[in-house]
Amino acid sequence: MYFVNDAHETNFKHLFSMVFPKAPYDKEYAAVSYLLAIPEIYQRCIHDSELHESPLQWTVKYKVEITEDDGEEMKSVHSIEDENGNDTPSEGYSSLDYEYKHFVKLAENLFNGNEDFNLTRAFSSWDQKSVKVFYQAMEIRFGKFPL
Repeated sequence: MYFVNDAHETNFKHLFSMVFPKAPYDKEYAAVSYLLAIPEIYQRCIHDSELHESPLQWTVKYKVEITEDDGEEMKSVHSIEDENGNDTPSEGYSSLDYEYKHFVKLAENLFNGNEDFNLTRAFSSWDQKSVKVFYQAMEIRFGKFPL
């Protein structure tokens, strides 16, 4: 597998085996593990309390509500919207360079089909290493599995 550096590989192994237990059996979780493991992204998402439940929730500001129904605790997560009704980007996501924001959008696309990823824009901001990451993510998502 291609990794941009040793930290990327270490982060991937952590996400793949510890954070997302479905990753070894689920191509979507495996691909999102690979992309979120990029060190610049990993450092912004790894401490998010909802990462285990929703790998991409960290990209937007949100609030968690805990309610009780018949003695059973229920948790709901709601994105905080701006005045136009759009999700408000989190500080972690907002602080990423465009190169890495494109990787997050690619992760969203490979994970849940979000159509906000633009390949032409992404390629215009990526260097050769980034293009290799893109191809590796495609191989994980659409290639031989399990890894």
